[in-house]
Amino acid sequence: MKVPATDRRNQTLKLYSVSTTVIFLAILLVFNIVFDQLLGEKLKWDWSSGQMYSLGDVSEAILTDMDQPVTLTALFREEEAATFGYVSILPLLREYEEKSGGQLSVRFIDPDRTPSVLKEVDPSGYLGARQGDLVLTCEATGKGKVVRYEDLFQTELDYQTYQTILTGVTAEQSLTGAIQSVLSPVTPTVYFTRGHDEPDYETDYTAITGLLKNNNFAVAALDLFSGEPVPQDCSVLVMIDPKKDLTRAEAESVDRYLRSGGSLMVMSSFGTQALPNLNSVLADYDLALSSDKIREGSPDYRLGDDPYVIRAIAPAGTITQQAIDGYTLADKVRAIDQLNSGKDYIQTEAVLTTSGQGVRETGGDPLASSEAGTQVLAAISTHEGYIDGSTVTDSTRVMVSGSSSMFGDALINQYGSNIYNAGLFFYSIQWLAGSDAADVLYIEAKVPPSFAVAAGNATVNGLVAILAILVIPAILFGLALWVYRRRKNL
Repeated sequence: MKVPATDRRNQTLKLYSVSTTVIFLAILLVFNIVFDQLLGEKLKWDWSSGQMYSLGDVSEAILTDMDQPVTLTALFREEEAATFGYVSILPLLREYEEKSGGQLSVRFIDPDRTPSVLKEVDPSGYLGARQGDLVLTCEATGKGKVVRYEDLFQTELDYQTYQTILTGVTAEQSLTGAIQSVLSPVTPTVYFTRGHDEPDYETDYTAITGLLKNNNFAVAALDLFSGEPVPQDCSVLVMIDPKKDLTRAEAESVDRYLRSGGSLMVMSSFGTQALPNLNSVLADYDLALSSDKIREGSPDYRLGDDPYVIRAIAPAGTITQQAIDGYTLADKVRAIDQLNSGKDYIQTEAVLTTSGQGVRETGGDPLASSEAGTQVLAAISTHEGYIDGSTVTDSTRVMVSGSSSMFGDALINQYGSNIYNAGLFFYSIQWLAGSDAADVLYIEAKVPPSFAVAAGNATVNGLVAILAILVIPAILFGLALWVYRRRKNL
């Protein structure tokens, strides 16, 4: 039986189509492999929200200015990065290497296979480096710093699903800070006082202490009651919400430290305890902790319409270069007094205020309130009266904040970079440590986007469920049935 010409033509076209498709896919596959091998590393983009795994301008500036070689040793094999949770930052490590102008080199060495690498990067054992760590070392300064997984990623446990959720990426902050740390010949130390019923900075203030460690500061505790003088390497002395006053001997010790050009930060929320000895120290710098509580009168500067949780104003000035209006949260706020001794070598400045409708409650009594006006939540003082040009060459700097929780984990971890609290602390410490505004470099933690559906109104949730389960499928089924009938009659 003779096959019709049309059938032969259809078979030829079918074979041609299949062959062409196979050849095209093969060419595409080969092209993709070759292209990836030749240009894959150069043509990669970070599509994550906020470019969480890319370098920012601050880091690039620091890498450009590097004048000594630094080695970053990853204590694992590169192909095992997933085992330690580092796959997402491998491109970031390569970017550090590329943008350092050859000053930063990255290498991967498994200490199980090459045990000598631990002695090489940590000869004294002081760093406590172990498998899975990133270790940065600088031969010129002889310094090293370990960066671990928990320094790169912020996580928290979801108690509903018992799964660990990524809440922030601090990889750039930690790695750039580590580079600065090993390059710097000196590491200034911030001492947190103990012995006055202060909260534990190691558990309640981990966000700001981590920020310090990632920006070339060492952190240590200091018990003033021992009678020992404030250590010479103290860059800033920090006192968080003391419930007990300084003893007379402690006040004298702090006073001697400040007279030598030291720096002090005091955070003290509203409370009933009197702190006369601490106030006697502060009075020499025209600052004082009052016994009054601050209430915000403007609904626009309250959080959740709570008059005692204030969305404070950070005016432009020494600490904050550009005014930040309403993005600094503070609660249980004690009013700060700026005194006027008339001494021209003392300059005070408000760094955090209420709106013009703030009120002071005398002794915390709402019925004994001042007239509405701008109230001071935090202030700084610069004292140049002790400079003698030989033994004392730096001015004394003091900052007093009327809210200790303002810099605590509860607020900073909850709101992250959406508020100015962490930034205010960082810039304040930099200023207290003697850095100029031009030298201040701050890298914020990057917060990943959340695609979780928040719980809402029960009625709305029910309507959405009905829409998704019944209405939309019914509409789609009706459309399908209509198309079927139309095509059937063709």
